[in-house]
Amino acid sequence: MTKYIGLDAHSSTCTFNVTDERGMEVDNTTIESNGRLLVKYVRGIEGVKKLTFEECELSNWLYEILRPEVDELIVCNPVANKDYQKIKTDKMDARKLSKLLRGGFLISVYHDGSRRERFRSLMSGYQDFIEEGVRLKNRYKSLFRKSGKKVKGESLYNDESFLEGLERTDFKFIGTQIYQLLEKMEGSRPERFSSKYKYYSYCGLVRHKRISDGRGYGSEKIWGNRILKCVYKMAGHSVLKGKSGLRNYYDTLRLKGISHDNAYNAVMS
Repeated sequence: MTKYIGLDAHSSTCTFNVTDERGMEVDNTTIESNGRLLVKYVRGIEGVKKLTFEECELSNWLYEILRPEVDELIVCNPVANKDYQKIKTDKMDARKLSKLLRGGFLISVYHDGSRRERFRSLMSGYQDFIEEGVRLKNRYKSLFRKSGKKVKGESLYNDESFLEGLERTDFKFIGTQIYQLLEKMEGSRPERFSSKYKYYSYCGLVRHKRISDGRGYGSEKIWGNRILKCVYKMAGHSVLKGKSGLRNYYDTLRLKGISHDNAYNAVMS
């Protein structure tokens, strides 16, 4: 008999609800968020096991330890379901998840535990790192603007002596703390790209060829920085509408028999 397992996960406790294929509740229990205990509980459930839990900070960890223990696992985002939004307690959350799983109403969020997924996580973390650095730089520069100081260029963030120009002691103190944070962040930033082609790949402007034993099997898109890809795509559109040297370059490539997509990508890169 198939068992539908809803899991409501939190950093300290996890609540399970088990429903059978007839819709009857088999169990509803809360245990400590301990990997060994979670695995032991799931292993103790008999029959075909289908498990679901909501996408959260624990979802990657839960996927890795529980995927081998069940026949099917769905990491979902059921908040769009109006009925689910009415649920308020952990046990009721878990119960509703198991019911939605049994009814086939959940849409899976992509998880497979692969190296590509881990790479995506690293890229997302790096993007957060960059955005935080930009916010700190904006806060740092605003101190000089508030003091009536006109400063431009990257030298502001590379030369601590600019702080001596701040007359207010509070601005100078805040500026010193931000400068030291920026210095540490810049020192820990890894080298990103060994060549321009890897940068193009990061921007999502190229496709990777699939080759095995000397034979080609088409190509595939890769996950990249969507913001940069959008910037390049929009710039490419602007080029094609104008009469610049890049537009002439595009026309030359087309006259040589190069397809629109390849010529367009060449202009963007």
